[in-house]
Amino acid sequence: IRQKNLFTVNINRNNQLLVEEEEIPISELRQAAIDFLDNGGGTNPEGESCDYCKGKRLEDSSDHPDKAIISMKHDRETTYEKYIDVQNELVAAYNFLREREAERLYKKYYPDADKVFTAMLEEKEKNQFSKDEVLNERIETVKLLFPMKLSEAEPEK
Repeated sequence: IRQKNLFTVNINRNNQLLVEEEEIPISELRQAAIDFLDNGGGTNPEGESCDYCKGKRLEDSSDHPDKAIISMKHDRETTYEKYIDVQNELVAAYNFLREREAERLYKKYYPDADKVFTAMLEEKEKNQFSKDEVLNERIETVKLLFPMKLSEAEPEK
């Protein structure tokens, strides 16, 4: 893994949030993660560039969403509340990007939905015993555009 494809998030024993070794408020974490995941500064393992990424294509940030990994680490003394808050913000970054892509690709099938990807997931949940291959394929397509690669390291003593 190239360092530029790794986004490090640490929570220390004082519940301070460190992103890429710089302290930031939790209110900025989601956008920082979105910027990293959506950078699109290179290619995926197949050599394809990210034509759907809307990021700044910075040389020192992630090449492709398929290569981008978020590494979360916390101290044993980190509060559970802070840990969950950070994790929720990181998952929200993925959800934001997946919603954007679902809207771009499938809005015509869900014209009344505020959130297309959420509507797709709700439809799947509602009809969980039916095999709607088209719906499942659409959901997987969106998930593959921004695969959730969230690594959690063992807490430090």
